[in-house]
Amino acid sequence: AVNLVKQRRMRRRRWVLSSVSGIYLRRFRLRDSALEVFFRKGKHRNFFVDFGHTKDNARQRNDFARALMSAAPATAFKQVPSMSVQRLVYEHKVQEKWLEGKMSNFDYLMALNTLAGRSYNDLCQYPVFPWVISDYTSNSIDLTDSSVFRDLSKPMGALNEHRLGEFLDRFN
Repeated sequence: AVNLVKQRRMRRRRWVLSSVSGIYLRRFRLRDSALEVFFRKGKHRNFFVDFGHTKDNARQRNDFARALMSAAPATAFKQVPSMSVQRLVYEHKVQEKWLEGKMSNFDYLMALNTLAGRSYNDLCQYPVFPWVISDYTSNSIDLTDSSVFRDLSKPMGALNEHRLGEFLDRFN
């Protein structure tokens, strides 16, 4: 098990290494200084640790990550610093699982957010979800009607003539 002491509360937490399912290097406040660990089971499904913003802290994060990765089970996914988001998506077979119906749309979007470094544990990197519905006024909507969905070929600022005009005014 790994013991981790939080500076502010000085509380100790203990996790069983055999339940680790993923170890990811993270950014905190837009700096490469954090680590997020996910677990298969237990009360806490993940933890997020920021090591601070100095070069020594970054080295400590990388040393801790290497030690944790070497002690974690072989089945746990371990992100190495040079691994791209595209490689992470490929390694996790996220798109493949989603296309085969093995993942819900929500789980697919959460997986993409997680692999891209987004986390509920950092407001600067909070997960994002696309705005796909265009009809928010009807009491019910017909999901087979394409007019219910927004045109994804256009950016949010150009969904209609009014929004496009406002966007162009702000831009100019």
